[in-house]
Amino acid sequence: MDEAWKVVRRMLLNGLCPDLVTYTILISGHCQSGNIEEGLKIRKEMISRGFQLSIITYSVLLSSLCKRGEVSKAEQLLDEMGAIGLDPDLIVYCILIHGYCKKGEIERAVRVYTSMCSKKIMPNSYAHGAILSGLCKKGMVSHARRYLDNLIENGLVVDIVLYNIMIDGYVKMGDIYEAIGLYDQATRAGVAPSIITYNSLIYGLCKSGGLNNVKTLLRTLELHGFVPNAVTYAIVMDAYCRERNIDAMIELFNEMDAKAITPNVITYSIVIKGLCKQGMLQKSLNILKDMYTKGLVADQITYNTLIHGFCVERNMQPAGRGEITGYSHGEGYWIVKSCLQHSNKGTICKEDDCLRDNDMLWRWARMITEWINTLAGRPSGIWITLCALR
Repeated sequence: MDEAWKVVRRMLLNGLCPDLVTYTILISGHCQSGNIEEGLKIRKEMISRGFQLSIITYSVLLSSLCKRGEVSKAEQLLDEMGAIGLDPDLIVYCILIHGYCKKGEIERAVRVYTSMCSKKIMPNSYAHGAILSGLCKKGMVSHARRYLDNLIENGLVVDIVLYNIMIDGYVKMGDIYEAIGLYDQATRAGVAPSIITYNSLIYGLCKSGGLNNVKTLLRTLELHGFVPNAVTYAIVMDAYCRERNIDAMIELFNEMDAKAITPNVITYSIVIKGLCKQGMLQKSLNILKDMYTKGLVADQITYNTLIHGFCVERNMQPAGRGEITGYSHGEGYWIVKSCLQHSNKGTICKEDDCLRDNDMLWRWARMITEWINTLAGRPSGIWITLCALR
């Protein structure tokens, strides 16, 4: 944005005044960079200079405010639009509907929906999707289904995006049978499923213990010309991990490599978690090394999984690399603390003293963390010095 303002200053030096388009571009730039306050300041400057904001300028500001959850400020801008005789268009209505749904205020979103329909502005798939998603997130899956069925009955275009939202809603409620039924309905209606559809169904089957049916669905997916992606593999691998079927998990991990599907941090975390659960600590460390050679940086969950694995096994062997530099702030602290509590012959210690008093386990947890930090090359900003807790 600094460069953009340099151009504006150059314009002013040459006797050229920014017009509505210039101001709108500046507002958009600030909003996209997350500086909505600066965008609103420019709006005030425009008004003071006698400019009337266009529907596009208002849309940019409304969208940014709604994305940040500041719907009340968006409403104030909407009132301002009405005061100058500027009527909301389809985009403005969709922005508001999505903003309300994101905050869980479904009733207000429906009121905006009703208002736009009364003005003969027909909602698009984005608006329908926002309402469906909002209803599902609030657990109102039956209401969402009636809404979807109503769209279908009225001959409105229902694409796979809307079906996916509804299928995902059923899956998250644990109703895999309704999810599969809706999938069948979509295919019968000639709506082609997407990889997101299959990933939702696979997740639902894994969640409900239907791993045997997952293989059939994977074959169906490939018959439809889709290639399982990193998300697909992560879902199934995590299910195998939870069932302690490490061989099947590793087989899928190797299959990803054979098919040139790049694993992400989540994939590696799942593999490390599975190996640690089985006490295969050296293999988990090899996977961590491989992760770093691929240019991926482990997240806090991965670190905590490793620390927990070593704590369970009481294995100090791989950690002898000198003094500790840091320990993950947050969940990892409680994992080590929990381990220390369990090591105290069943005595539950509710105070931090248990973390300070058990010197052997303390040093050992510190060394594990040092080893992980050494792999990372440097401690990140989310790490705190263990010595501060001593």
